[in-house]
Amino acid sequence: MPTTGISLVRENTEQIRPPRALWVPFPLGQPFGAANDGAFQSAVLRKALALLGREAGPVILEDFPEDAPGQTVNPDTAMEGMVCPVRLRPPQGLDETEIVQQVRQEMAQLAPWRDAFLAANGRSLDRRYQRDGARRGGDVSRRPDRDRRP
Repeated sequence: MPTTGISLVRENTEQIRPPRALWVPFPLGQPFGAANDGAFQSAVLRKALALLGREAGPVILEDFPEDAPGQTVNPDTAMEGMVCPVRLRPPQGLDETEIVQQVRQEMAQLAPWRDAFLAANGRSLDRRYQRDGARRGGDVSRRPDRDRRP
């Protein structure tokens, strides 16, 4: 079944390599442009759906050709501060020890981002999971929103 998507972060889409994606130069949270502009939002959706008819892949990443009305984005600076500069590579051909070592290295690289979030928000994102784990007798390995085992 052919699929397509809309991308707000081009760098992520280039790494994920979906079969088809339309990159849009809009602010995060507004993948179809500004709210309450149905005609423009429909144009974005039509452009994304038009990619379904293309088979020149393996990856088709097309740029939406215009800014949303009332919004201007400089594509050279649009992602400054929004993309994590840590390049995480997939664990291919590694044994368990090497994967654990790679995960620890990635955690160390991401720690400054976590610390900045903590300083800005006064809390960490994982507080809820720690709280839920305490209710399960300290088991924080299962996340209730992802692991629905009976």
